[in-house]
Amino acid sequence: MDYVIILTIKSSMKKVINSLTEETLENDARRWLNIVRYNESGTIIQLQNDAIYRVSQLINDKKILKKTLGPYYRKYLLAYISLSENHLLESINKKLLKLIKSKKIGLLPDEDSIDELLDVIEKKGLDIGLFIDYGTNVFLNESDHKQLFELESIIRRHKNLSIIFFSEIDITEGKYNKLVNQCSSIFTHIIKYPLYNEKDSNQFINYNENLWKVKFPENIRKEIIKNCGGYLWLVRQALRLLRDDRNLRLEQIFQHELMVKKLDVIWQKLTEKERDVIRKIHSKNLNEELKNSHSYLYLKSIRMINDNSLGIPLLKYVIEKEKKANQLIIREDSIFLNDKDISYQLTKSELRIIRFLVKNKNILVTRNQIAEKIWGVNWEHDYSDWAIDRLIYRLRLKLKKLGYDESLIKTYKSRGVRFG
Repeated sequence: MDYVIILTIKSSMKKVINSLTEETLENDARRWLNIVRYNESGTIIQLQNDAIYRVSQLINDKKILKKTLGPYYRKYLLAYISLSENHLLESINKKLLKLIKSKKIGLLPDEDSIDELLDVIEKKGLDIGLFIDYGTNVFLNESDHKQLFELESIIRRHKNLSIIFFSEIDITEGKYNKLVNQCSSIFTHIIKYPLYNEKDSNQFINYNENLWKVKFPENIRKEIIKNCGGYLWLVRQALRLLRDDRNLRLEQIFQHELMVKKLDVIWQKLTEKERDVIRKIHSKNLNEELKNSHSYLYLKSIRMINDNSLGIPLLKYVIEKEKKANQLIIREDSIFLNDKDISYQLTKSELRIIRFLVKNKNILVTRNQIAEKIWGVNWEHDYSDWAIDRLIYRLRLKLKKLGYDESLIKTYKSRGVRFG
């Protein structure tokens, strides 16, 4: 269904509007801060990774802190850590050191010892609550889990330390059972957070309207909320596209390149088993075995699926794009399109490149990698951006004539090419 999109400019507003409803903010505070209050630790599993905003809002709201932690809320030192690399203990050490210096707690001990830093804080009668966002960080999948085991020992030695992890990975999956059991202090609490409900999505739109001084029509708001399924990252991208181009229709918004890129990111966060459940629901081909699987129950608990429908309806575009990409396959070094060998219709260079792209589906391959496939190990001597561009252009043109969606081969200026 198409809608005429009309934005009205709002007058300046003095009232500060939160991005989420008060009910959600208070629920988060109660569940997260109670973990800290009782000197425990845990993990918040949420596919929608907006921890940096939610934690920052929480730990800076004195009213909520006092209500949840009690009149002595100032004895809790709360901080957020984002792990961009595989340095869990080093990041904790740096944050503790920063807290001691900023609060002027006392003389600094060995700055490289987490134990000694915690001793200084404990002697002052203070408790620590660290909110650590590791997303899909590789340290969780380390073969020896050395950092987690060491952190487990630290938590057991220091009762004033609480760690709350934010994870995009479902650690309740069977493969993590041994780790969770061995690090029982770290994983005392495991909380699965669902995608936001309709009330929070509406509140988020109100927040952006207030921020941008615009007003979106009610029917447009409803369609965005329905199709984005409570994933606020998608909601905001749709709103931004509408704000910046009033001539776009909803279907154009939902299939816009920027929206599809975000959908691709969400899709890649899921395990192959989780993606398979979503594919089966989309094709109305879900069997009882999958319905009883851990992946199905997990996706349902976080509202990624609702019984037999997609929690984020826009994911259909990713699934359909994936189906198109899978029409092109390699068999014994030949390229088949819908089971028809098309290798003989391609030049040797085109065949080398399309095989390379198909083998690296959904991965951005560099222009240097492509050059090596064209000219061999001594590609530097023959390198030509123009030649690469012409080759990709001819390849896309041939695929289009053969009935394939050539848009699945995307070029990125100065970076490379991506298939899928």
